[in-house]
Amino acid sequence: MKTLVTTLCLSFLVGSVYAAEMDYPELTVSPRASERIQIEANKEKKSGVIFNLPLQISSALTLATGVMMLNDVDKNKDSDQYSPWAGIGVGGGWLLINAYLNYLHKPYSTAAEELKELPAKTPHEQLIRERLAEEALNKAGNLAYKLNWFASLTNAATSVYMATKAQKKSTGQFFGGLSAVAALLPLVFEPEWTRIRNEQNTYKKRIYGPLSVTPALLPSPEGKVAQGLLVNFSF
Repeated sequence: MKTLVTTLCLSFLVGSVYAAEMDYPELTVSPRASERIQIEANKEKKSGVIFNLPLQISSALTLATGVMMLNDVDKNKDSDQYSPWAGIGVGGGWLLINAYLNYLHKPYSTAAEELKELPAKTPHEQLIRERLAEEALNKAGNLAYKLNWFASLTNAATSVYMATKAQKKSTGQFFGGLSAVAALLPLVFEPEWTRIRNEQNTYKKRIYGPLSVTPALLPSPEGKVAQGLLVNFSF
């Protein structure tokens, strides 16, 4: 009986320690957010991964439509010929923003350098480090998500505007409709930064599942053995 009680108490203590660790999934998830930051930072250094190819395609079409509209604009509908320059400005502007994000803005490399300066000896220091790493992942993912929507809306609106100001059955009118459809491409394909953010959050959620509950004999507050439930997390 003493052996049984000792075994149950030991199991209870081990379970308590494990449950305490589970209170901080940032330290239990694999890979940790800081490790994921370093993985993506290495990718940034090795290859100039295109930030968002669908956004580049839709923006390029908006720009191309604007150029074609210089000769195809209907002066009765757009006497000041603003529509071509709207396409050139919006399409060209998004291409410049995309180029900046692709070649100059390195969120993971920047975050990796900042994390290196933080201590990570104690659990408290590790927790701070991981939470700051998660903030960096979420910041990049949220930025890509918002830019995706804003770019799609502005490219689509500009393309429709140009199509309505073009001469009937002209090349400009055709490309205006084509670029309006292409403006939806960024909404169909998830940006890489957003995918990384969502993937890391999914890993974190999986820590708590699948969950299994098994009947067991556990020590009661009175020092006796009582029936209870053993909760088991597997990941």
